[in-house]
Amino acid sequence: MTETKRVKWERFSAGWWSAPIGYARLEEGDTWSGYVYRNTRTGKAWTERRPGFSSALAAKRWVEKQAEDE
Repeated sequence: MTETKRVKWERFSAGWWSAPIGYARLEEGDTWSGYVYRNTRTGKAWTERRPGFSSALAAKRWVEKQAEDE
């Protein structure tokens, strides 16, 4: 992902945002987790999770940053 290209996020529910690079989900305790898809081109994919964000925006930005660094 390049910095000039914005990620298109879609809201599926009040607690779920999804994009081609990952998703953000509202967890118990009103905190958000970010999930980024890893190595999807190799066929050996996994999802990396980071919990504890105070907002959906923070979780989504973390996902974007992680995908940018890959």
